[in-house]
Amino acid sequence: MSIIYKREQFGEDVNGLQELLIYGLKGTAAYADHALILGLESEPAYTFFRESMCYLAEGNLTVADLLGLCLKCGEVNLGVMELLDKAHTDTFGHPVPTPVRIEPHKGKAILVSGHDLKDLEQLLIQTQGTGINIYTHGEMLPAHGYPRLKAYPHLAIRLARFSLYWSARRLMPRSLAASVRLPEAFWRVWEMSSDSS
Repeated sequence: MSIIYKREQFGEDVNGLQELLIYGLKGTAAYADHALILGLESEPAYTFFRESMCYLAEGNLTVADLLGLCLKCGEVNLGVMELLDKAHTDTFGHPVPTPVRIEPHKGKAILVSGHDLKDLEQLLIQTQGTGINIYTHGEMLPAHGYPRLKAYPHLAIRLARFSLYWSARRLMPRSLAASVRLPEAFWRVWEMSSDSS
């Protein structure tokens, strides 16, 4: 069902709140999934996901009910983020402010985006001692503060000034050679030199 169709069927307020709830559920579910991967679960979050999806599927949507569910989604999301923080600190240690190098280094590299620290750690393990540097981007920058992750010397650098958005890929220097690890599993290869800017 398109947004235009739903707007015509339910009105702008109901449709807007419905979309807000759906986006909130997606984000909260993503964080809950990351926590689950690290061994922690939130049964209240799972219950809320089921109840919200059932309500949306029934079709008897009201502004009052949707507003209440959107506010509840924010509350559930806060609990899930607390759970994810516990999972991260239990697994990778308590993060501390950490200086991060931003200059690119000559050699092969993998650019990592997203926010799955477990995937990042597995990539660091697989590339340890290979001469491949792991650059972070966006949401992955906090990884440098976790003691267990910053122990890997090939994570000690961060690629700055390069956009990983596919719409802006033409702005990346031609001399950059790196695999790009995005959550959607897109991979690209460029050649990197130390004079990249």
